[in-house]
Amino acid sequence: MKDASKGGGIISERGGDYFSESGGDIISESGGGLPRNLQMQSMEETMNDVSDVSAPFDLQQADRLLRTLAHPIRYRMTQLMLDCERTAVDFQEIIGINEGAAMQHLRVLKEAGIAETRRGRQTFYYFSRSAEAAALLTCIRQIAVL
Repeated sequence: MKDASKGGGIISERGGDYFSESGGDIISESGGGLPRNLQMQSMEETMNDVSDVSAPFDLQQADRLLRTLAHPIRYRMTQLMLDCERTAVDFQEIIGINEGAAMQHLRVLKEAGIAETRRGRQTFYYFSRSAEAAALLTCIRQIAVL
């Protein structure tokens, strides 16, 4: 058994698992630092949610979606567009970016199929009906909470 200090508490290693001497949480090496009860819960939820993991999917589309939403401004813009229609001025005010940056990010979101537009009299309204983007944002939020 080897002991190491981690965050002020003593962590003991026994057979690949880590035991907190103060809190008693069991953390498996294979679980990425999650307590074992959360690992199992996540695995069960994942297995229930996945209907067919062998179903074919478009890897290039998945790559484009992930790369597009990896940028924090585009991630936030997508959140806002999934909530309701927005104008370019809305994005500028809410996110705090200039007009050029807003338009460039909106162009990238449109090219990726995440953003759509509706023209008013003199204003363009941006919105998203992308189920894939909504699912990915939900997944990211769930992972970030862990």
